[in-house]
Amino acid sequence: ELLTGQKPFPGKSATEVMYRLLNHQPPAVTTLNPTLPIAMNAVVLKALSREPADRFATAAEFKAMLQQAAKMAPANEDMTVVMAPPVPPASAPEQAGGTGIHDEATLRMVSDALAYHIGPVAKVVVEQAAKQVTSVDSLYDTVATSINNPEERNAFLQRRFAPQLQPAPAPAAPARPAAAAPAPGDIPADDVVKIQAELATHLGPIAKILTKRALKDAANREALVRALAEHIPTDKERAQFFRRLGVA
Repeated sequence: ELLTGQKPFPGKSATEVMYRLLNHQPPAVTTLNPTLPIAMNAVVLKALSREPADRFATAAEFKAMLQQAAKMAPANEDMTVVMAPPVPPASAPEQAGGTGIHDEATLRMVSDALAYHIGPVAKVVVEQAAKQVTSVDSLYDTVATSINNPEERNAFLQRRFAPQLQPAPAPAAPARPAAAAPAPGDIPADDVVKIQAELATHLGPIAKILTKRALKDAANREALVRALAEHIPTDKERAQFFRRLGVA
């Protein structure tokens, strides 16, 4: 209501409100307030989920996702985004009969690729979209609307044609080794690419800048990982970052 000026479940009586809450999805917030970022749709929908397990676990997690989504460009700044109406929350009622996508490996792959462009809010965007679609292709198409830059959006969409690849920052992966080559401490360029990609799933595109800066002082791979981990806001995410990169 603060974002749009309208209640998510309007009604003339408590009974009508309860019926709407149990049988309808709230409208996408960007359809009511186009100055909001597309990613805000998935964040709000998750917060309003009927099942407690589907909502944010803590207020801090909710706050972090709101802040991440708020940093993105408004939906009306990019014509391609404005022309793409099937935002996950908005399409939910029409696709209620769909089975959704539940394969964790697929969801992780799409989420990691998307996170390189929009940051950790990608996990929420993919999670919500996966409930409404019936194929991996439609999942890519749906979540791609959250990427405002057309070139980056196209690069992201190319990922669907290489599902066997491990999640990685597809748009610029070939160019990363050249930038990472001067790393001190003989840190392999491939390792730098992997570390940067993992950091991007937590922080978004700024991971590239942070990695480049940290490389100047990192004596070895572990030192680089630990230095970059300082930028991750929560202990839980930081622990996941360490675990996925094999740092105890």
